[in-house]
Amino acid sequence: MGFGGTVAGGCDIGNALTDLSILSLNSLVAAAGILFGISPAGRLRIRMAKVDATP
Repeated sequence: MGFGGTVAGGCDIGNALTDLSILSLNSLVAAAGILFGISPAGRLRIRMAKVDATP
């Protein structure tokens, strides 16, 4: 989060939501990073839930 905040020029989520409407480069980097991180994290969570449900 610290590296992302530095590269994006502030809070990642705030940048992605507010500056994306004006197509700011910082917000595009932040939004891409957030989406890039959500995909593997979501897959891992689903995989772990399946393992926990197996008797």
